[in-house]
Amino acid sequence: MKEPHILNESIQEKSRQGELLERLYPHLNDRKLAEADDSLERYVRIALGVFEQVKDDPNFYLRLQELESRRLKHQAEALSVLKEIARGGALDADSDSATLKR
Repeated sequence: MKEPHILNESIQEKSRQGELLERLYPHLNDRKLAEADDSLERYVRIALGVFEQVKDDPNFYLRLQELESRRLKHQAEALSVLKEIARGGALDADSDSATLKR
């Protein structure tokens, strides 16, 4: 069970976080602010989890970089195909990989 002073600090921090979100997004209603608060907490938990993994396993960061590099490469290839289609190219659906034909 949390100590009373820790619980009190947690409540105060939550209140400050809510106030910050209200200032950042004054147009949001209470339900949307609660959703933004939940999303922020999930994001922070994920970011801290990644940080902990990188701290505990230096190779983890290298693996993340490799995955991001591959993602960017595939994204660039997909954009290239979409641009070619927009210029009038046709997608060859019969091939194993998506290729363009003119």
